[in-house]
Amino acid sequence: MKASAPPKTESFKLSMLLSDTRYRGTSLQVITFIMFVAVFFWLVDNTLKNLALLGKYVRDEKVISLEEAIKKLTYNPAKTLKIKNRGLLKKGYYADIVIFDKDKIKDFSTFSNSHQFSTGVIHVFVNGTQVLKDGEHTGALPGRFIKGPGYKK
Repeated sequence: MKASAPPKTESFKLSMLLSDTRYRGTSLQVITFIMFVAVFFWLVDNTLKNLALLGKYVRDEKVISLEEAIKKLTYNPAKTLKIKNRGLLKKGYYADIVIFDKDKIKDFSTFSNSHQFSTGVIHVFVNGTQVLKDGEHTGALPGRFIKGPGYKK
């Protein structure tokens, strides 16, 4: 069974929303806020899909191998977005690592009930610093803003 491409309705709705605001004289701040909200929900949706990819499509339905799924979640986005020194476990690269139990990883949250914890994630390292240890947050906050190739000073 081959996975189908996701519908492009979200991007269409967003473009329609932004084009409508242009003609009504809406301020740049409002448009920026709308973009922020849209990106936030896109990130939440993709996080849910990532856990679904590992739990449902790798383990349960065997649509894709674990190795290919990990590549799709790490290396491919870094390469596509041209983010240097990320996406691989390699000397000189930032160490963003998730250690999980492939038999237990499962996402329980939905858009209507988003405050549900996932299971199966044991340890998480961000920039080489452990932020999740045995499923509990360590209090460390080593994350940082990543500038892509389109960033201008």
